Amino acid sequence: MTTASDAELVEAYLGRRQDTAFVELVRRYQIPVFRQLELALADPDDAEAVCESVFVVASQRLEEWPRQMSFRDWLLALAARLGEGYGAGNVDTEAPRFVDPAVFFKHSVHRALHTLPETERKLLVAVDLEGRSVEEAAANVDVPLERVTQALEDARARFTAAINERPPAAEGMARAERLLPGEIVDKRYRVEDLLGEGGMASVFRAEHVNIKRKVALKTLHPTRQTEAMMRERFLREAEVLGRLSHPNFVDVSDFGVSRGFSYLVMELLSGRALSAEVERGPLEPRRALSILREVCTGLEHAHGLGIVHRDIKPANIVVQGEASEPGFAKILYLGIAATEGEAELEGNVLYGTPQYMAPEQILAQRIDGRVDLYALGITLFELLTGRVPFTGSSIQFVLAQQLTVDVPPLAEERPDLPELGAFQALLDACLAKDPEKRIRNARALRDAADALLARLGSGPTGSVAASAEVHLSVAEAASPGRGAMVWWLLGVLAIAAALIVWRAVT
Repeated sequence: MTTASDAELVEAYLGRRQDTAFVELVRRYQIPVFRQLELALADPDDAEAVCESVFVVASQRLEEWPRQMSFRDWLLALAARLGEGYGAGNVDTEAPRFVDPAVFFKHSVHRALHTLPETERKLLVAVDLEGRSVEEAAANVDVPLERVTQALEDARARFTAAINERPPAAEGMARAERLLPGEIVDKRYRVEDLLGEGGMASVFRAEHVNIKRKVALKTLHPTRQTEAMMRERFLREAEVLGRLSHPNFVDVSDFGVSRGFSYLVMELLSGRALSAEVERGPLEPRRALSILREVCTGLEHAHGLGIVHRDIKPANIVVQGEASEPGFAKILYLGIAATEGEAELEGNVLYGTPQYMAPEQILAQRIDGRVDLYALGITLFELLTGRVPFTGSSIQFVLAQQLTVDVPPLAEERPDLPELGAFQALLDACLAKDPEKRIRNARALRDAADALLARLGSGPTGSVAASAEVHLSVAEAASPGRGAMVWWLLGVLAIAAALIVWRAVT
């Protein structure tokens, strides 16, 4: 089927119900649909969930494809519409809850009606959907009146069964069974309970059956097991975490495949995501700085190995124990980690979360660890104020702000903050739009945070001196300027406009 045109595959599926034809369409366009949704939704897990459901809805709407439009453009337009209507909550492949319920019900009814014999279908439509009398319906379908009641009952029973029936899995995409408590994975790990799940993976509490150690067992969702792109990202996370043996990164001890499940074994953390903590409001300044320096310590190790996280944000940081304990902040999720020097734009997709993305990420320039320091600066602003600095109704608007707008001064957001000038200097060091003017590395940022922690510990004195110390630390860490980068105004807006056009036409 790989040499057939899109139109031939659609006709094979519509006319002869060849499931392999639709599987081939999924294979061809799964990645471009995912890439568009990832840029639009700013969250890989959400993009994966919606991507899966786009193909479910597309299979129900193939007859609506206008042949004057390429199938790829039609599919991406459908993805754009569904992405705009995406709401919070998990998405199930067979019943995509983010779709307009009226639209989903309409297509479910259409599918169920066409499973009925023609006479029963006409009777059911006439009486139950169009509201006609039994006598009128009987006359229109040429069925004796005494048989109409029984025929209607049969039609309603068949219709109810059909509309509640889950469609069969496509060939090559069979749904694996979900792990259940008590199951043993790979003869070593006994599943205890579900800890949480997102659009791509589930995390279970488990126990090693021999040494009785509690672990976190992360597995791809059953519907993701056959998707090459998802398996690649899962394997990438395992490989990167395996290289990062450090107290500030979650520790990984095993990786494998059992009964069709790809799994990753990690240490079982007792804390909670930093995003949950900041949802309650701004953090106490010393706690915010303590978390910052812990993340810096982990990033210093990763950057020393040439690894750039690319998605530092509170949701990917877990805090546990006391601030005085080493490794009390843990960095999670390295599925989109990159190597220093890579260009950011890979196959027309930007990696990261727009609210935390550095300008060089957005502009698809070659990156290094300073993109993580920029994201950490945005995170510090959020910890101190309770909100991210750049928001908007569209991803493009957020990206444009990252390129052209300075972060609001802390004096406007939290004027009562102790050592206000020093905190502002720290943020300025992280959030320079030009990476050459940004603080150079995670070690320098950690040293600046330590200096400010010491100042806070000595009492509310010397704000100006503390500010000078941070400026000095930044000045010593910064590389010599190599000339202003041509980003601003026309250049920046042109690139932002290009991103908007790319989203609209791909």
